[in-house]
Amino acid sequence: MNISKRKRLLHSLGRSTYVARQKLAYLDRVLEFSNQDEAIREKYQRQRMIQQMHLRSLYQVSELIRIQEPIAATMSK
Repeated sequence: MNISKRKRLLHSLGRSTYVARQKLAYLDRVLEFSNQDEAIREKYQRQRMIQQMHLRSLYQVSELIRIQEPIAATMSK
């Protein structure tokens, strides 16, 4: 993968991570201030858990790409 593609991918992952963190913060606020019935609360808790897993996977992918950068640079020499 060349450098420009890697930079675009990291930028895109950064934006996706930002959006995922915003959604997670929103779900936290909804759960914090909600006095709703248990079914709605469970729904938001499930969405929050899914969002956490999504954010974790985005972090893992971006970390893998960053780890690859030095390896790719040494192999191209």
